[in-house]
Amino acid sequence: MKFRNEVLLISFGVCLLLFFLPLRFAVAWPLVLLMPFWFGPLVVWRTVSQPGIAQLALIPDVASLPGRIQKTVRAAAAELERLGFVERGLVRQSNLPRMDAFVQLFEHPQDGGICTQLIVTSRAELPLVLSEAIVFGQRLVGGGWIWTSNQRTSDVFSPNPRHDVIRLPAIRDAAALYRAHQRHVRQSPGEPSRASVEEPVRFQQELEAEAKAHWVRSGDFWFDDRRDRFRMTFVGAWRLTYRALPPFRQIREAKARRRGALISQ
Repeated sequence: MKFRNEVLLISFGVCLLLFFLPLRFAVAWPLVLLMPFWFGPLVVWRTVSQPGIAQLALIPDVASLPGRIQKTVRAAAAELERLGFVERGLVRQSNLPRMDAFVQLFEHPQDGGICTQLIVTSRAELPLVLSEAIVFGQRLVGGGWIWTSNQRTSDVFSPNPRHDVIRLPAIRDAAALYRAHQRHVRQSPGEPSRASVEEPVRFQQELEAEAKAHWVRSGDFWFDDRRDRFRMTFVGAWRLTYRALPPFRQIREAKARRRGALISQ
């Protein structure tokens, strides 16, 4: 989670206030040092939200994108086509705060699996690529999913029990990641089924709707009808903040690495 500039200013103001209040030095310093643990959840609770419906649009011409994004998209297409995947389209989400997200969708005609390349950029005339990842997916009979990705950052949201997710950030090669994903699928007790991404925008909308419905079920978010946004619950804010802070983040990542090592070997 990234905090906005105004949140950082509020945090700085609270630090100053603690020192000007008639508190002993021995009390003020621990309060400042532990601010992420007691003030962080309050900031997340008041500021973190997600749009009710993502504004998604299919990009018909990759040449209309900035050069760095074009290069990334074309390189992924060439690499994944060598693995037997067929590109189905490039979707852009434009209603994120100060950034854009691009989802490049591929489908494997033989095993029915899918692959997405996720690209997040700053919103500027010359955008910076903030993150990029390859995610292989396999739908299961009954509606579940198996996901294998090389996303570098861990997810702080409550895990969906219908989604078996393994993250292998050290594997940057798509072919090696695909081999790991195939082992992941073979080790799953679920029965694979075919997923169709012939309509990329609709496919992304369905995945996002399922994810947001799970946020509400898990108690992390609630839907604000007046603002048409998903907003953090008080309990969810504490839960998500602590998952992103040490030592809880390191414990979760170590557990994920151990599980990923069993697949990548």
